[in-house]
Amino acid sequence: MTDHSKRFLAAAAICTGAESVKRRLDNAWLGFLHDLDPRELPTEIQPDFHALREAMHTATPQPHENAASASIRKMSDAQAAVYTATILDLATSLLQLAPASSGQSQPVAELIFDRNYGRLRQLN
Repeated sequence: MTDHSKRFLAAAAICTGAESVKRRLDNAWLGFLHDLDPRELPTEIQPDFHALREAMHTATPQPHENAASASIRKMSDAQAAVYTATILDLATSLLQLAPASSGQSQPVAELIFDRNYGRLRQLN
């Protein structure tokens, strides 16, 4: 499993949490995806990730926030839900593409998102 796949799985785990949809989107984006270079992702998902990245940089931030948080703050809950679903779709696509592109696969059941540390870890 690639680092990108792990990061998207961690973001997906946050997207399915109990907080508000905007908070989940903000935490998933800033915690795991904001610094990904779209050119390093498989070409099949680059357009969707690029659109997601653009959506996270549409608003001018206040002095105490970043562009993504400002953009999410200005979204409706329905818009935030669409972008949260996009993260889930991208994570699924990466998992489907991973064995073909890397020659490696790791069962998803062997990974767990550790909310205490905000990262994926392998089950022993």
